[in-house]
Amino acid sequence: MISKLTKTNTKILTKTKTNETTRSNCEHNCTELICALIICFQNINNTNDIINTIAEMKKTPEYYESKIKFNKPTDLTNYENDIYKKTNLDNYILIFKKFIKDDEELQADNINCIFISGKKNNHDEIKILNKGVDKLQAKGDIYVKLNNGDFTAISVKQDPEATKSNYSVHVILNEILGEDHTDTLNIIKIKYLNDNGITGIMDDNLSEDDKKKYRAIANPLFYKENDYFIKLRELIFNIKVEISIKLVKSLYCSDVKYDVREFDGFDFVKLNQVFDQSDITFEEHLPYYFMKSGKERKTAKLFYRLVVKEKIYRVEIRWKGEIYGASPQFQIHSDLGEDEKQIKKLMVKKVNKKKVKEVKNKYQLIIEDDEEELINEVNEVKKNYQLIIEDDEEEVNEIINETNEVNL
Repeated sequence: MISKLTKTNTKILTKTKTNETTRSNCEHNCTELICALIICFQNINNTNDIINTIAEMKKTPEYYESKIKFNKPTDLTNYENDIYKKTNLDNYILIFKKFIKDDEELQADNINCIFISGKKNNHDEIKILNKGVDKLQAKGDIYVKLNNGDFTAISVKQDPEATKSNYSVHVILNEILGEDHTDTLNIIKIKYLNDNGITGIMDDNLSEDDKKKYRAIANPLFYKENDYFIKLRELIFNIKVEISIKLVKSLYCSDVKYDVREFDGFDFVKLNQVFDQSDITFEEHLPYYFMKSGKERKTAKLFYRLVVKEKIYRVEIRWKGEIYGASPQFQIHSDLGEDEKQIKKLMVKKVNKKKVKEVKNKYQLIIEDDEEELINEVNEVKKNYQLIIEDDEEEVNEIINETNEVNL
């Protein structure tokens, strides 16, 4: 049995739990390789099958090199290493396999080869394909070349909460306003940092401890109102229509001629869409500055809400690493809403066959064929699920209490 859990269910793929929060390296996210292998070799059903296929690829590279094309020879090992850092990959595999099974185009017999481009494409054929395409819209992580020569690109996300897009604020401002305004922003930012004891770019050769010390001084300067954010907010307000159009085009690959799809662990959707400006709003959004408890977030960010018809996105303007010589980023996430976030807790009570219908209705499971397998699957999800909660200790305690109440 294969079942699909809708977005209102749970994040199905999480990082292995550690005592310390770490930044994930998305350069070789194993989900890119997993999706490519499922499309190309549709006998894959679980994580072990993926691992075994990788072992075969290493043994007989001459066969697989014609089917799966990497940017660099070392990519396969890097993707393999990432598999062991993830948990609950089996659900991710089963759900994507279900979509591919029902997709007439993406059948193995129709596939010439698959290019795994990731975040930094190095394939000449994909460079030619994307010649003249706005790089913000060329967002495929893998490119499926069909036997007829057509391409389908897939943007691979490890879960619905993954960043949808990540763009330089200064680059977008330059494209709309010209460089004079970002030059002014940089002058304001550097003066503010200099006045507070930061006089240069963070050296890449610093130890991790020293980099943490640098960030520990620099980031809190932007927790509060400052001249840089004041000026940036003013510029964004004056051209918010132009910014929103650019962000929406990049999210939905509006000008791309080949098919672009996105898989986020739950849904597999075609992105290519064009919207009227009347369908779009883009405003700073005060509620995002506060945690569920009502406390203001201590974070070096500005928060905006982008609405495209009925779809809502949270847009964070945030620094990514070094501040002194860098631009902040527009980082875009789906706003799942409180009802959808609550399902993270996965408060599924013990079920038996008589309760299957109740569970199906409550958690919107799409079930096929076998009720007993559903029970096993729910229990497996409960066992493997790990919550990753940021910022709000109160919410964590609330989840723990509710978990105890239902005896999960």
